[in-house]
Amino acid sequence: MRLIVAHPGTQHSYHAALGLKNADLLQFYFTGYSLSRPRWLGELTSILSPRAHARMAQHHAHADLARAELRVFPLYELARRANPKLGRVALRVFAQQAAALGVRRGCGVLAFNTFAAPIFRTLGRHGLPCVLDQTIAHARWAVREQLRETETFPEWGPQPLPTTAECDAADEELHRATLILCGSEFCAQTLVGEGVPGNKIAVVPYGTDTVKFAPAERPRASNGPLRALFVGGLLLRKGIHYLLAAAKRLGPSQVTVTALGTRCVSAKALARYEDVLSPRGFRLHADMPDAYREADVYVFPSLVEGSTLSVYEALASGLPVITTPNAGSIVRDGVEGIIVPPRDPDAIADALDRLRDTELRASMSRAARVRALEFGDWRQYGPRLAAAMYPITQPV
Repeated sequence: MRLIVAHPGTQHSYHAALGLKNADLLQFYFTGYSLSRPRWLGELTSILSPRAHARMAQHHAHADLARAELRVFPLYELARRANPKLGRVALRVFAQQAAALGVRRGCGVLAFNTFAAPIFRTLGRHGLPCVLDQTIAHARWAVREQLRETETFPEWGPQPLPTTAECDAADEELHRATLILCGSEFCAQTLVGEGVPGNKIAVVPYGTDTVKFAPAERPRASNGPLRALFVGGLLLRKGIHYLLAAAKRLGPSQVTVTALGTRCVSAKALARYEDVLSPRGFRLHADMPDAYREADVYVFPSLVEGSTLSVYEALASGLPVITTPNAGSIVRDGVEGIIVPPRDPDAIADALDRLRDTELRASMSRAARVRALEFGDWRQYGPRLAAAMYPITQPV
């Protein structure tokens, strides 16, 4: 049994497709946009908007897939950029086409959470495998956790939350899935806690490009404040407010925080931390290796996650990582970094203070790189994914 990997955007779907291809399990990679097919669309984008082309090229090159292994639906990308409502309509059409491809070819579909329900509905009627890649904690669990934050910290402004309809769709995806892939044990535990059968879940940690993301060639200077890096949307669910509270307690002479990501909290709330915070907004992924190399430590105190790719990138870049169990990372406490409890700025401050020790930081930096090479490389992800697929891809 072969599979179609369907994702209108990016995440780690391309690497899932490559992993299945290398195991001879891939039928098609069905995505929204590719520079490879049709080629004229990539050329047109480069002429009309070189910046947009550069931004899309880093995720849509698909160089290791043959054109025959690609199916594209560029209308989704165009509609999404034009209007959110059009984007939602295009997403439904994308799902319909993914399901139709599966039925025509008699193969299963690996789809990602938030748009898989209609695909699985169709496949289920034909007895075909439905694989859900669940990239974040259970939606209903996440809503409860995020409401707790917005009620505790109203001054940070309203936060994006899954709607009731989105939670219902998430429940349907999980119910209809033959197999559910999670990037971490934490993510899996939130599903089981909400009633999802554990025997449907396989934990398959992700990876990263360990060539692109590599340690700085020169040792980092030991003088001056510790340079902490945070990557991701500035959201309460990612714990940015707890990191800033910790940095404030230590003071700018001890630590500074560079935050890379779209601001989704009140500018007024952030202004209180201007002495320790440098918010630099969204960065192209191509610019991220330099950002990691300029930092001393990576901090990601998330409350609601699946398993963020930024932690893998930080490890590959040789950065010690301060994070929570809720981030779903492969970081081991005291080896590649420090695991702190969620919602604990004192613990974050203590961890930052400990990592001002250059010897400890150097030791964890070396361990971080080794961990990324041994466990967090995309080359290791493919075989893990193929092994998880074994029960549904082999003849009965």
